[in-house]
Amino acid sequence: MVTRIPIAFPFALAVLVTASASSARAEDPKQEARIAFETAVRYFDAEEYKAALPYFKKAYELSGKRPATVFALAQCERSLELYADAIVHFREYVNSTPAPDNVSEVKETLALLEDLHAKNEANARVERDKKVAEEERLKKERAADAERLRVEART
Repeated sequence: MVTRIPIAFPFALAVLVTASASSARAEDPKQEARIAFETAVRYFDAEEYKAALPYFKKAYELSGKRPATVFALAQCERSLELYADAIVHFREYVNSTPAPDNVSEVKETLALLEDLHAKNEANARVERDKKVAEEERLKKERAADAERLRVEART
């Protein structure tokens, strides 16, 4: 006699295996952090910084903010020109215990990033001011046109 396996059985088995794998991963955040970090590094090495960033962030959180992960996250943010975030994480790295061997090099990078960030902020303010001035000019021009049309309509 042939035993028939219900059609739902393979699906239920797949769900059970997936759930077991997920819970095993959830039980070992160090392993999950390592996998996220390795994935991030592969993307980073391929210069796919946007793809690497969420993996570095995940590794950062899951690793307990290990210095190597903090540094890698900061480097990725710098590559993406997310200077404010990179500055925060490079400072965190410099202040990590024990102090890293490359502190002077990182401090130089920090100084450059702070300068770039300040310049970018200044440029953004100038652009915002230009945009506001242009909007005001257009508003006044439309108001003058509307007034001119009202005067012409009366005559």
